[in-house]
Amino acid sequence: MRRKKGHFNFMLLLALLLVLFWTFLFSAMAGSLGSGTRKDQELFLRDALEHAITSCYALEGMYPPDLQYMKDHYGLTYDESLFHVSYQPVAANIRPEYFILEQDASGREAQP
Repeated sequence: MRRKKGHFNFMLLLALLLVLFWTFLFSAMAGSLGSGTRKDQELFLRDALEHAITSCYALEGMYPPDLQYMKDHYGLTYDESLFHVSYQPVAANIRPEYFILEQDASGREAQP
C-alpha cells in the first residue's frame, strides 16, 4: 500500500512540474510576441508617415505643414498611447524630419 501512495505522490509532483513548465514557457512566448508586435506597429507607422508625406508632396506640391494635416487630409492614424511622433517641417519644398518615440505603459516616452 505504501508503495502505491509514494508512486501517486511522485506522479502528482511530476504533473505539477509539467504544468509549471508549460505555464512558464507560454508566458515567455507571449512576452516575446508582444515586443515583436510593437516593433511591427512602429514599422507600419513609419511606412504610413512616409506614404502620407510623399503623397502630399506629389498631389499638392508641398510637404505637410504638421502632423494634424496628415491626419485630416491623408488618413494617418496610429495609437497615440503607444507612440509619440515628433514631426519637424523645414520648408514647403524640403522633406521634413520626423522621429517615432515609443511610450511606456504610463504614456511617458520610453528610454532607448
